[in-house]
Amino acid sequence: ATGETVSSTYAIGQGTVNNSNNPNYNIIFVADNFAITKRAITLSANSATKVYGQSDPSFGATLSSGTLATINGTQDSLTSVTGTLSRTSGENVGNYNLLLGSGVNTNNYNITFNEANQAFVITKATLTATGTKSYDGSTAVSGSDLLISGVNGQTFTASGNALMASKNVQSSQHPSDVSLLSLVGNSGALTTNYFPLNAADTSISITPRSVSLMAPIINKV
Repeated sequence: ATGETVSSTYAIGQGTVNNSNNPNYNIIFVADNFAITKRAITLSANSATKVYGQSDPSFGATLSSGTLATINGTQDSLTSVTGTLSRTSGENVGNYNLLLGSGVNTNNYNITFNEANQAFVITKATLTATGTKSYDGSTAVSGSDLLISGVNGQTFTASGNALMASKNVQSSQHPSDVSLLSLVGNSGALTTNYFPLNAADTSISITPRSVSLMAPIINKV
């Protein structure tokens, strides 16, 4: 019998080993079956990464031990064995396991694969901040005057002060110090998914202070 299916059994035929082709022998043929077993290979998850808030990249694996079968001159593709890889769920910063899928040839292999691979990493994103205040003679800018934004519309509320290098009117300048600010995420946003706010990613303007001046009435004789 012919075939290439794993776990199936095939009858071994007598073929040309018979009395007609071998007249000097009285051949007694005892039939038996032939089995195709799974081919042993080891696969390793390829490292992958993304920044928090981005879409997942494509995942892959590498053949680290063994070889892929060649049937009728055509070698199995790695994708036909791994299927489409996925990962454990979660979108916060951290490490996640990559998981094998199921391809058309997966069942033909005895696959060793470390599912606790922690091969996918979500790294921290960057916060940005903008703000405006009216000139008040101070280099301090209140956190309440800042709009602090993360990814995908996330925002943060700040307390404390940022410090400017100059107290004077200025446009879109980086502060000299933002370390005195304390941030709290709004609507479930987590500070642990972000790097600390950096002065280089903060833009603050100090606008002229509006005042009204009235000249006094002076009479002379």
